[in-house]
Amino acid sequence: MSLHRRAVTAFSLISLLGAPANAQSATASASAPLKAGELRLTYLGNAGWEITDGRRVVLVDPFL
Repeated sequence: MSLHRRAVTAFSLISLLGAPANAQSATASASAPLKAGELRLTYLGNAGWEITDGRRVVLVDPFL
């Protein structure tokens, strides 16, 4: 699966599920290295998200 397709899928899931109940746990694991094929989603607040696969980072800010 391409990175673009994974990012679109991840963003779609985020849109459906909404913000995580405990955003603090997401930032606590943000420093852990990613395994091959993993994506990390970090809630930045106010509908902002950081999506990374360890090599590339996509920042989503719908208010920009």
